[in-house]
Amino acid sequence: MSIFCALVVALAGLASALYCAIINKEIAASVLGGATLVGMVTAFIAGKKPAEKTT
Repeated sequence: MSIFCALVVALAGLASALYCAIINKEIAASVLGGATLVGMVTAFIAGKKPAEKTT
């Protein structure tokens, strides 16, 4: 469920970055897009379960 929420938030962030880019607000679009990318990577890394060690 948390991965689904992270994807919804990521899509909203990308949509807002795209809108800013369309209205010629490149700096705001860059900040929003970068923050969205960092958030997506963080969510996917945190969502992974640790691998079991085989002995």
